[in-house]
Amino acid sequence: MTRLATSPVPRSGMLRGAARRAVVCALAFVGSAAAATDKGGAPVTPAKWVEQLADDSFGAREKATRELLGTGEKALPYLEAAAHDKDPERAMRARLLIRKIDLGITPDTSPEILSLVSQYEHSKGQDKVRILDQLRKLSAWKPVLKLYSLETDQSIVGSLRVAADGVWILAARPEIVAGRLDAARALLELAPADAQGMIALAEFPVSGSKVEYRT
Repeated sequence: MTRLATSPVPRSGMLRGAARRAVVCALAFVGSAAAATDKGGAPVTPAKWVEQLADDSFGAREKATRELLGTGEKALPYLEAAAHDKDPERAMRARLLIRKIDLGITPDTSPEILSLVSQYEHSKGQDKVRILDQLRKLSAWKPVLKLYSLETDQSIVGSLRVAADGVWILAARPEIVAGRLDAARALLELAPADAQGMIALAEFPVSGSKVEYRT
């Protein structure tokens, strides 16, 4: 068998290759950052993304949807106004985004969690309890809290309460650590109006900029 002759790549060539790769990565980063600016280089605001929800281009509509979902609650005032827009595409996407943001869905939410949330919204009775328990096992704290707090079927609220037990504390912890105290309090306020829920709120001391968290 004939071997092909090979020769080692000079170190200088290796360095040049590494430099080229670094430049490509840098350009990719710049390109992604530029994606959130308009043609004039100005940042694209939530209002602009909402406008693009009805763009002629499907790709543009999808991009605007992702950006607004990533913006989260700050986009809600714009989306609430667009939910009644005369353009059916813009109104539909705005309503879907409001629902997702309200449920704590983000662009990083896993497909498994998204699927379970969708199943929950189309299920009844004990199937909802089973799905909520699955979401808890996946540490989907915010969707668990939101779905529990929005449930109107009184025949399963007690069972859902067991599945959601203590989740408001687990959901609030990272918000407190990150200094997002308003977000933490909003999550704690989703707790049931019983003794444990009141204790969770009571043990939320804030003194100036110092936050002490106790469990």
